[in-house]
Amino acid sequence: MIDASAAYLERGVRSDHPLDLLEALRLAHAAQERAPGSPEALFNFGQALHHLHLRRQEAKIWRRYLEQDSGSGWSAEARRFLAEAEDESFRRDREVRRREILNAREMPEERVIQAVDRYPHEAREAAEEELLGRWAEAFSRGERAEADHLLSRIDQIARQLAVRREDWLLADSVEALRTAVRVNDSAALDRLVQAHLLFQQGMRSYHGQDFAKAEALLEDATEALRHAGTPLWLSARFYRGICLYYGDAERSRALFSSLLDTLPQSRYPSLTGRVFWMIGTVDLVQGRFEEAIRSFTAMRAPLEQGAGEGQAAMADVLMAEACELRGDVERGWKHRLQGLRLLTVQGTLRRRHPVLLEGAQALIRRDQPELALLFLDEVLDNAALWKRPMAQAEAYMMRSRVWLLMNDSGKALEDSREALAAVSRMPDSSLKSRIRGSARLSLGMALERREPRRALRELQQGYALQKKADWEVEKILYLNSMAQAHLALSERGMARNFLEQAVQTYESYRTDALDTKSRITIFQHAQQSFDELMRLSWPDPGGGIRKAFAHCERARARALLDAWEAQRPLAGPADAAQVLRELPSNVTLVQYAVLPEEILIWVFEGGRLRGRRQGLKAAELETLADAFRRSLEGSDPERARELGAQLYDRLLRDLSLSLSPGGRLVIVPDGPLERIPFAALYDRRARSYLIEKAPLSTAPSATLLLAALRKARLEGPATLLAAAPDLSRSPYAFLPPLPAAREEARRIAGLYPRATVLEGEQADSTRFLKALPEHSILHFSGHAVLLDPDSGRVFLLLAPAGAGDRGEVSIASLRGLPLARTRLVVLAACRTMNGYSPGREGALSIAGAFFAAGAPTVVATLWDLEDRLSLDFMSRFHERVAAGEDPASALRSVMIDFISSGDPARSSPSVWGVFSVLGA
Repeated sequence: MIDASAAYLERGVRSDHPLDLLEALRLAHAAQERAPGSPEALFNFGQALHHLHLRRQEAKIWRRYLEQDSGSGWSAEARRFLAEAEDESFRRDREVRRREILNAREMPEERVIQAVDRYPHEAREAAEEELLGRWAEAFSRGERAEADHLLSRIDQIARQLAVRREDWLLADSVEALRTAVRVNDSAALDRLVQAHLLFQQGMRSYHGQDFAKAEALLEDATEALRHAGTPLWLSARFYRGICLYYGDAERSRALFSSLLDTLPQSRYPSLTGRVFWMIGTVDLVQGRFEEAIRSFTAMRAPLEQGAGEGQAAMADVLMAEACELRGDVERGWKHRLQGLRLLTVQGTLRRRHPVLLEGAQALIRRDQPELALLFLDEVLDNAALWKRPMAQAEAYMMRSRVWLLMNDSGKALEDSREALAAVSRMPDSSLKSRIRGSARLSLGMALERREPRRALRELQQGYALQKKADWEVEKILYLNSMAQAHLALSERGMARNFLEQAVQTYESYRTDALDTKSRITIFQHAQQSFDELMRLSWPDPGGGIRKAFAHCERARARALLDAWEAQRPLAGPADAAQVLRELPSNVTLVQYAVLPEEILIWVFEGGRLRGRRQGLKAAELETLADAFRRSLEGSDPERARELGAQLYDRLLRDLSLSLSPGGRLVIVPDGPLERIPFAALYDRRARSYLIEKAPLSTAPSATLLLAALRKARLEGPATLLAAAPDLSRSPYAFLPPLPAAREEARRIAGLYPRATVLEGEQADSTRFLKALPEHSILHFSGHAVLLDPDSGRVFLLLAPAGAGDRGEVSIASLRGLPLARTRLVVLAACRTMNGYSPGREGALSIAGAFFAAGAPTVVATLWDLEDRLSLDFMSRFHERVAAGEDPASALRSVMIDFISSGDPARSSPSVWGVFSVLGA
């Protein structure tokens, strides 16, 4: 484990691969937990913390290391790392400079220049939010000498910001004051004084986090400053927008957008960057990830110009969250580490807090709670230095919930109480009420199983506090937690009511989400609610199995269903009655729902529905399914047959399927079952593979199966597009050549009366995408790549269409194709059925993208495909399809030919099992 940690760390640093750094941290942490006295384990742990910029945790580990080893060659390096981790000179110097700006009677010009060069944001903030208010107070009291002294100090800072940062907002504000003083315009001075006093009061409420009061004061300040003729009204309006954001995000976005249109962006770069920051933040919380990324990209340059590198680093932090929520996990962590690198050194304690907290949240989303704890320990150490009870409350709350993920309710209870204690030290405000509500929710969650009655009270009171503060973000968490507490009391009816409310809330959030990724993400979070509803509904007398099926279907492949509904109305997810009514009599449908502790199975056959519960835990099933898949990919037929037999016994044996001649079987898989070839499951009693019993396909959901069957029945002329691209001039020229691909395309094209062949450099991305919608059948012979399935970087590779084109056809571009005429897509390329599998959405694969675009039947591959065997297999398959056989039956016939060939190079399921049918 120590060596593995070192290897991941080395690769992560050398190749700039942040996910390797996270794996290095996980292994290093586990190694030192097992061997706490091992210098090697501690050294690796310290290095991993160093590269992830958790400086205070790193310092603790180096101190522990030096207790174990103070004299070896490594100890000198450990001392160097420790000194670097403990170095707070930047932060201390910044604090000294800020105090000097605010309090020194005289400040030499050289010191002002240094402050603006090193800490432009802090210098501007001190002048704008503190010194201008003090000037107004002094002037109103008649202390003209003090007022003149303060104005001189503000003028010094403003001139240097204008000269050195080309940011003129403060200088223009000072000029308004200088003009009024110079001409001795008492009315103008009085307006300026009153306006600056209002701004000062608003900012004090803002920093005290009393946003309702601050919003009203800043609204008045905006108008007063505008009327007084100072551009500081733009800053007042900006901070008013932030106050609005905490109560009405969309309304605040409109304010920020109008502000962006109003302000002179090149003259006021710092404010411009911060406005882009807030517009992006609103888009982020509303699930508009692409728009958010555009704003965060736009904020960097003006913010770096006007406010410095430390402030601009927040663009990376925000980009990290947006990229990750969009699905680009690795890119997200690259941005996050760039931000952390700067902010853990240059950032204020206030700025470090949300960055570290968001890192912990990202790890929770990745189901890595043990790493999230390390980030939260850093957050708590930072909060202790910052001495802000709100920061401590947030960290303790989140850590409490992480302990619950790790099934440690004792520590969760302890941390939730610490959170409440921290809240009690906060000044009274609507924010305090909201955070107290969140802390009480955390306490209720920790008490769900220990004291469920008390848990219900805490949850109800916590949610009431949040609602009073107009904070509905944790509504679903509250509803699910209430359900769990009622379940602990065996109050199943009440639990079901709360779960139904949670599901309805998910549906409303999903309806509001504009993009596919957001909708998928929302339903990923909903799976626990759907699982509980299925489990609770199943035993109900009078239709429990049907109710459970309805919940299952609502949870499944909804983004794909949206895509199909965009082409033709489907009236939402089907219920059991619709499936029984529309499913052809010769089709047997078996649908699975993999729950943590069991599998629920529905069988639609012969006009009847029956159900079965299988006592197989999800973790055990995943282990078995992964081993089966590895044995097939590793060409180990004996091992594959044994594991396939075990899966057959657990998944199909007791279903007593009566597969009749001429019938077919459709599987709707779930979870780990999506990754296995059902065709290769082995019935040891009958000594046959499942594919030998009936034609077989898989479907994302019963609803989409019915839709695909309806479209597949539409008749029209069979027109084939066969593509076999040449990648020799593409960035993927290093991929192995496919000498049989062109022959395959030509041979298959000869089987159809109307065919178009795109081969070599003619098979470029532009021609391919243009020709595809005009044909009813596509056959692709070439390469596909899965660079990062989690991030959606999955491509079908065509020849480049011109300079700058990489020939990459993404799943996003394929999903958007108008495939109204397409009946069949055949992908003779490696792993086209594979991709990121978010919950019950189904794999976001190339095959799934074609299905989403409207192709009712897609034949694709589960692992790597051998070139020459593909030629033989696909030729036989298309001979049968061209003769009128349906794709599932044709595929089965060829598979049986290979099984019965007597040739080990063909009869192994590793060879023929690679193909699978998705859809009708």
